[in-house]
Amino acid sequence: MTIYKKNFYNLDIFFYCLILGLTSCLGFAPFNLFFITLINTALSINLLSKTRSKKEAFFLGFFFGLGYHFSVLYWISVSFEISNTGGYFFGIIAVLLLSIFLAILHGAGFFFIKNICKDFNLLFSAIFIIFVLSILDWLKGNILWGFPWMPLSSIWSFSKITLHPFSTIGTWGYSFVSYALVVGIFFLFRRIKFFFILTVPFLIVTASIIIPLNNIEETPEIIKVRLVQPNIEQKNKWKNSMLKNNIEKLFALSFSKGLEDIDLVIWPETSVPFDIKKKSITSQTFHEKSKKLKSLIFGFVRKDSKDEKTEIYNSLFLKNSDENYHSIHDKVKLVPFGEFIPFQKLLNFNKITEGSFGFSEGEAIRTMRISENIFALPLICYEVIFPNIPVVGNNKYNLLINITNDGWYGNSTGPYQHLALSRIRAVQEGRLLIRVANTGISAIINYDGKVLSKLRLASKGIIDKKLKLIVVNTLYKKYGESFFYLSISILGLILVLYKKERQEKLDV
Repeated sequence: MTIYKKNFYNLDIFFYCLILGLTSCLGFAPFNLFFITLINTALSINLLSKTRSKKEAFFLGFFFGLGYHFSVLYWISVSFEISNTGGYFFGIIAVLLLSIFLAILHGAGFFFIKNICKDFNLLFSAIFIIFVLSILDWLKGNILWGFPWMPLSSIWSFSKITLHPFSTIGTWGYSFVSYALVVGIFFLFRRIKFFFILTVPFLIVTASIIIPLNNIEETPEIIKVRLVQPNIEQKNKWKNSMLKNNIEKLFALSFSKGLEDIDLVIWPETSVPFDIKKKSITSQTFHEKSKKLKSLIFGFVRKDSKDEKTEIYNSLFLKNSDENYHSIHDKVKLVPFGEFIPFQKLLNFNKITEGSFGFSEGEAIRTMRISENIFALPLICYEVIFPNIPVVGNNKYNLLINITNDGWYGNSTGPYQHLALSRIRAVQEGRLLIRVANTGISAIINYDGKVLSKLRLASKGIIDKKLKLIVVNTLYKKYGESFFYLSISILGLILVLYKKERQEKLDV
């Protein structure tokens, strides 16, 4: 088949690349068909090698990136329907605009590769492709406010064996070796020796699972937790007429099996959507009933007046029965357009979630003391996917607590992807992670990424679990993304030296 016509582009090939991108979502949760994403990415590189110009290369990368990001992020559109903010039509437009922005980055990467790589059969080209695609993944997770949602490495979140490398080389390092595998697949039918060379880093990293874990610490006490998943519909969550009913539902689940030996009850994000400082029947009920719980963690919209200005925070509270609010964490990583509007004065429109107000950003994550020997790192919603947020307090925490409200996204792939990213975080930190969601998926995740208990999406219920916390001092916890930065630096140096050598030969 002739891919390109003589004087103009063959739109079929761009459509083909779009399809490759669209079907790449099958490699991520909940499908976990990781080989499809790997093969599709390799096929896109193969098409890139056949392009005749940098312009063609850009559009090839653009359409692949457009399909890829749209299929992975389509669930964002559901929130527009649920919040009654333009419905699916405006939701699809929003996802399309976000996908176009990310696709332009991908197109620019393909443009850059085509500009430098004249012969795709060279080892230099292989190294350069890995270099560019790895940096693209990192950029998408770090530019502006950062959105490290489902990078290539997250295709490996489906088992504790494939999750293990996150504990050593992190998210971007794992993407780096995954792109090496992709480029190896690209060379499989070109130069077989390059295939074996390029897959070595991936094989070495994945083989690290056989190395026995060391520096394991156990807490001397056992904590019994109760996770409460109320499954309150998003449309009813903020209605004044439903507040009393919703809070009664939370307490009914909290007391459903008795409180014997329950040390900590955890509710989801914004589970208390009213001002508990104001005198009302609902707030009075909350205060009276919460005293029956030894300790309660709940999400709350907190107001704080500073310099005659009212700041509003999406917060997590730890409340003990014998004292007032023991600890507070204000959300640091806010969702753009959902919790605040970037460049609001310029854009001049409100966020899509309830209320015209925007949330204020917290200063840092503050660790919480649950008991004498148990310290928790509180994480609200998608803070769980940002492992490098500054931490204040005792940095030797031995538990991760993530409260979230994924009710915005209905029965889409979004909550499953969020759970997958939570498993990655547990492995990176080498700590047990408790995840409590309004509509699901609530879960207890072990330090190795194994899901010990969970509640189905769109269901209500509780999880009771006795936990003896185990902490693994992972290499990632100690060195962060050092592997990625070192690998990229080495590749960059190799590329510079190669280009210098080639230039010297041309000058002779």
